[in-house]
Amino acid sequence: MKNIKIKKKKNIKRIKMKNIKIKKKNNKKNMIMYEHG
Repeated sequence: MKNIKIKKKKNIKRIKMKNIKIKKKNNKKNMIMYEHG
């Protein structure tokens, strides 16, 4: 039981990091679009 909970927490952290990275990428794209548009 405990191990599963710990794994879930780690996965959530990893997913959050991924989402933040994706958001940053999208923001960069949007900034470039905004500057050129």
